[in-house]
Amino acid sequence: MIITREVLDNFDACEDVADEFEQRFSDGLDISLLWGTDEEADALWKFILTDEFLRRHVWWAIGAGLLPARIRANLRGADLREVGLYRADLRGADLRGADLYRANLREADLREANLGGANLSGADLRGAFLRGADLREVGLYRADLRGADLREVGLYRADLRGADLGGTDLSGTDLRGADLREANLGWAKLYGANLGGADLGGANLRGADLYRVNLREADLGWANLGGANLGGADLGGAKLYGANLRGAKLYRADLGWANLRGADLGGADLGWANLREADLREANLGGANLSGTDLRGAFLRGADLREADLREADLGWVNLRGAKWNGYTVWPVGYEPPEAE
Repeated sequence: MIITREVLDNFDACEDVADEFEQRFSDGLDISLLWGTDEEADALWKFILTDEFLRRHVWWAIGAGLLPARIRANLRGADLREVGLYRADLRGADLRGADLYRANLREADLREANLGGANLSGADLRGAFLRGADLREVGLYRADLRGADLREVGLYRADLRGADLGGTDLSGTDLRGADLREANLGWAKLYGANLGGADLGGANLRGADLYRVNLREADLGWANLGGANLGGADLGGAKLYGANLRGAKLYRADLGWANLRGADLGGADLGWANLREADLREANLGGANLSGTDLRGAFLRGADLREADLREADLGWVNLRGAKWNGYTVWPVGYEPPEAE
C-alpha cells in the first residue's frame, strides 16, 4: 500500500498535514512492508516513529486505519519524544531505555512490554493497559496514569514523583524503593502491593485501598492518608511524621517502631494494631479506636487521647507524660493513668 496525497484526502486528513506530506513524499510512502517480515516491519516502523513529521501524526493514521495498530518493532533506546501513540498496540514491545518524554500513550496496549529504564516523564498514559509490564527504574516524573491498568507491574525503584495515579489499579504491583513524592494516589487500588522502602513523602493517598500492603520502612512523612484502608498493612518502622491519617482504617496493622510524631489519627480505627515502641509524640488520637492495641513502650508524650477508646489495650511501659485525656477517654480495666500535668 502506498500513501499518497489522494489517499490522505480520501481519509479526510487535515489540508495542512496533507500539503506537508505531499512536499516531503512527492512519490508517496510505501507502507506495505509493515505487513512483511519482522525485520521489514521493524525497519519501517523505526523510520515512521523517528521521522520528525510522521511521528506527530502516527496516532491519527492508526485511528483512521491507515496504519496497523500493532507496532512490530524493537524500539530499545529509541527517541520517541512527544510521539503520538494513542491506542497503539505495543504488547510485548521492547522499549528499554527509550525516550518517551511527553509521549501520548493514552489507552495504548503495553501489556507485557519491557520499559525498563525508559523515560516517560510527562507522558499521557491515561487508560493505558500495562498489566504485567516491566517498568523497573523507569522515569514517570509527572506522568498521567489515571485509570491505567498497572496490576502486577514491576515498578521497582521507579521515579513517580508528582505522577497522577488517582483511581488507578495497582493491585499486586512491585513498588519497592519507588519515589512517589508528591504523587497523587487518591482512591487508588493498591491491595497486596509491595511498597517496602518507597518514598511517599507528601503524597496524596486519600481514600486509597492499601489493605495488607507492605509499607515497611516506607517514608510517608506529611502524606495524606485520610480515610485510607490500611487494614492488616505492614508499616513497621515506617515514617509517618505529620501524616494525615484522620478516619483511616488501621485495624490489625503493624506499626511497630513507626514514627508517627505529630500525625493526625483523629477518629482512626487502630483496633488490635501493633504500635509497640511507636513514636506518637504530639500525635492526635482524639476519638480513635485503640481497643486491644499493643502500645507497649510507645512514646505518647504530648499526644491527644481525648475520647479515645483504649479498652483491652496493652499499655506496658508506655510514656504518657504530657498527654491529654478527658472523662470520655476509655482506659483498660484496672489501669490508672498518671496524673495529668
